[in-house]
Amino acid sequence: MSKLRFQAPGASEPIEVSLERADPAHDGAMIARIADAAISVDVEHRGSSDGWLKVGGKVHRYYAHTRDGGVEVWLDGVTYKLEVPNRSRRRGGSPASAAPIDQIVAPMPGTVLKVNVAVGDSFKPHQPLVILESMKMEMTLSAPNAGTVEAVHCKVGELVPLGTVLLALKAAPSTAEENDAS
Repeated sequence: MSKLRFQAPGASEPIEVSLERADPAHDGAMIARIADAAISVDVEHRGSSDGWLKVGGKVHRYYAHTRDGGVEVWLDGVTYKLEVPNRSRRRGGSPASAAPIDQIVAPMPGTVLKVNVAVGDSFKPHQPLVILESMKMEMTLSAPNAGTVEAVHCKVGELVPLGTVLLALKAAPSTAEENDAS
């Protein structure tokens, strides 16, 4: 049995989910337990990071990729975060204290609507860097910390799959690093 923590968009608290194999002869047959409910889930992998989920008789398309110690799953136009408890990254703190990231990746398959930066540009925390569109929904992508754009790997109008690296970034030195340098 595997335990996962599931974070739905907009939810204040993650949901604990236990997964167990329903049929040892069929890799994709699972039982998901959430609170007191047991839900039959059948996973059909199409590739290494995408496929179909059949939940309660309804079929859903999914794409998944590993990011920041967890897994982001795009399901029917919404991106969900899964993490394995006790292996998660540090918790708490403000978004500004989040660990710097070195790239912006597509959290869903979609079309690049706008690239707001170029190579060498500096950016502030949470400044809009790239805007994606998927299923008529726009998603603005930003970084939790300030930095500089090292490379742009996408262009307006391009269709990108989930997990595509869109920008390579270099984090700005922290105040402590700046003080050490002086």
